[in-house]
Amino acid sequence: MLRHVVLLRFHADAPADTASRAVAALKTLPAQIPEIVSYQPAVDVVRAERSFDVALVSDFADRAALQHYLAHPAHVRVYEEFLAPHLADLAVADFEP
Repeated sequence: MLRHVVLLRFHADAPADTASRAVAALKTLPAQIPEIVSYQPAVDVVRAERSFDVALVSDFADRAALQHYLAHPAHVRVYEEFLAPHLADLAVADFEP
């Protein structure tokens, strides 16, 4: 099992609904990408100074499944349409739980 954790911070001038729209778009991916074992995107609720706007915790069977997800056209579309235009910072960690 491989856990993929992503933290997204959007530009301060991004539209107010950017995080909720990003999460809604991410939530469509499990139905389209069978390699996803578990998928939990969410908007940060604490909103501390160091907080990121969105967190994603997902699980994949192995590295090959993660690579398939990353290259999948549905994932690429969500990234390019809902995330990349507004991204100020992104952090990723992949590990075996």
